[in-house]
Amino acid sequence: MKLGKYLLVIPMMVGALVLTATGDANASTGNGVVVSSVTGGACHLELLATWDGHGNDYAAARITSTNNGFTCGGVLQRSTDGGQTWSDASSWHYVDSGQSVTTYNYWDGAGYLARVYGADFTNFPVNNLWTGSW
Repeated sequence: MKLGKYLLVIPMMVGALVLTATGDANASTGNGVVVSSVTGGACHLELLATWDGHGNDYAAARITSTNNGFTCGGVLQRSTDGGQTWSDASSWHYVDSGQSVTTYNYWDGAGYLARVYGADFTNFPVNNLWTGSW
């Protein structure tokens, strides 16, 4: 979390020494952290987050088929209007028979939301799934 500029005052015998600095306080990093997931039928979808503590946030999707013989499809989606509308950030990925695929990382900085949308083909009609957004 950026705190911006902060001020440190060190009292001295005569006057005061004033130091200023700009930086991140408590800057944290994460790489491929699962921030949301959902399971339905043969699908397990995970929204993965990566960040460097300097405002560079990225999102990826992991799509897994949890049931042999059935297909699961998924895509990473992005919103730039607070979740009112969504568009595909990645291409669609289809996996079956216990396989898994992870998309590339896509920019997910300030003003962006990401989620994973998927389709479980265990039954018809197809079961649509969404993770929470980040």
